[in-house]
Amino acid sequence: MDIRGTNAALFFMVTLATLAMAAGCSSSETGGADTSSTGATTITTEDSPCATDPRGQHYAVGLSGASTDGSLKMSFVDASPAPPAEGENYWTLKVTDGSGAPLTGASFNVKPWMPDHLHGSSIVPEMTPMSEAGVYHVGILEFFMPGIWQTTFTLEQDSGPPEAVVFTFCISG
Repeated sequence: MDIRGTNAALFFMVTLATLAMAAGCSSSETGGADTSSTGATTITTEDSPCATDPRGQHYAVGLSGASTDGSLKMSFVDASPAPPAEGENYWTLKVTDGSGAPLTGASFNVKPWMPDHLHGSSIVPEMTPMSEAGVYHVGILEFFMPGIWQTTFTLEQDSGPPEAVVFTFCISG
């Protein structure tokens, strides 16, 4: 093969590899049915990326999560849109300690993440306390493509192991 043939073959292989990598983060990802930790399932259409993936939680007011040791708890007061969807999302969460007492004045690191694609969002959400004790507004959560999104809320503290609560939703396109 002469140098032109070698260059053409190399160009073709690089182009195919680039297209394959771009397809890995395309909106054609398949997902699955939304299921909560209690086993409740959301009805989805067959063409939904969430039609067959059991990892997502079913959104409902009151949906709750806790840190591994149970010392930090969060529950949904509201979400816009509800259930969480592709695009800009805003959540209102009630945050308590393990005994159910409202957690006030806390600071959190909020990280939306797509575990299947190993990337997050370029927008860093803020968690702002509201007037009611232990209630926080979270936004902007930018779910810019369909698929499984894990949002981790890590309590910022000076000492002790990190406490985190994770919510996982399958975002439809």
